[in-house]
Amino acid sequence: MGTVTLTKHNRLFWLGRYLERAYAGITATRPLFEADTDGREGDYADYCRKVGIPNTYENTADFVRRFYFDDNDPNSIASALGYAYDNAIVLRETLSTDTLAYVQMAISAMELAAASAAPGVELQWVLDDIMAFRGSFDDSVEVETAHRQQRRLRLLCQCALFGHFYPRRGPRLPCGAGAGTGSRGGPPDGGDLRDAEKSGVGAAVHSAGIPRGV
Repeated sequence: MGTVTLTKHNRLFWLGRYLERAYAGITATRPLFEADTDGREGDYADYCRKVGIPNTYENTADFVRRFYFDDNDPNSIASALGYAYDNAIVLRETLSTDTLAYVQMAISAMELAAASAAPGVELQWVLDDIMAFRGSFDDSVEVETAHRQQRRLRLLCQCALFGHFYPRRGPRLPCGAGAGTGSRGGPPDGGDLRDAEKSGVGAAVHSAGIPRGV
């Protein structure tokens, strides 16, 4: 097995982090999506509070539209997928062509969902593509440290999401590198790992100027 440079470790971290953010965001907000589909109001304000993002939404329909599809919203699923692709394209020599393609396919599925009047199927494609990326990554990337990093990151993100929705007394569950001191296991200002980006960890994600699509 080979090794990867610190820069590639950084890119691999943020690639996995943003894909996990997109996957967790879609699955955790499924009840809100279903409420909007049924013409009901869901408690999107409670979701925003639990995960630590600002509630700038007018109603459930506005939440679903913007949280899922608005790539100008840094907390949206579309933004997370875009940032993941930024990192994936830089890692194209580490990732196989097929593995990289799954990230692009997830973005394409998200674009189809945004244009659909009933995007449930297309959103499932996004989840399927992220799952396919995981499997392809495990099969094609021949760097053991990268595999360990991705597995640890996946577990870390799952623990962090659990901590947001099921807070309890005792040691706080970290959101990841730079986890803060919020009462639900995350930073008090809702920064999540974006604070780490500002301080240098993963800062290259936003400074590279790489197009999000192909």
